[in-house]
Amino acid sequence: MLSSTSIATQFGGERQTEQPINLRAGHQGSAEAADINMAIDAAYKYVYGNGHVMDNERSVSLEAELRDQRITVREFIRGLAKSDFYRSTFYESCSPQRTIELDFKHLLGRPPHDQFEVSKCIQIQASAGHDALVDSLIDSEEYTTTFGEHGVPFMRSWQSQPGS
Repeated sequence: MLSSTSIATQFGGERQTEQPINLRAGHQGSAEAADINMAIDAAYKYVYGNGHVMDNERSVSLEAELRDQRITVREFIRGLAKSDFYRSTFYESCSPQRTIELDFKHLLGRPPHDQFEVSKCIQIQASAGHDALVDSLIDSEEYTTTFGEHGVPFMRSWQSQPGS
């Protein structure tokens, strides 16, 4: 536990996490359009790891489907993680272990718990490919419990218990 006079606190050792973004089911109307835009921006920022998304990095068709309620935020996140941009940036240019670490960070908001978890994911990735690994993380009970159908992933490791 850090005290308020701790050096770690003074130099940013304790960080505030952003409030999770969660769209209501059945979002409609102009008031919700701002919420949808905020969710889309947060999803790009978190899944792609950057604050500004270039036009060639955007998935206009996925955005349109989310705005029209044809897909949920969960499916929007799945689409981003399976996109050509994500694949070329975080899958093809990284080692298998690094790819898995990034998938955990971008999709579950945390690092892998242990080497067993990484090994299990390497097996999925080796036998069925990156898309199957993305599906296994997004379809997991952890994702469902934490983000549900309408939540945007966010960094959760700062909220973890010491030693976890």
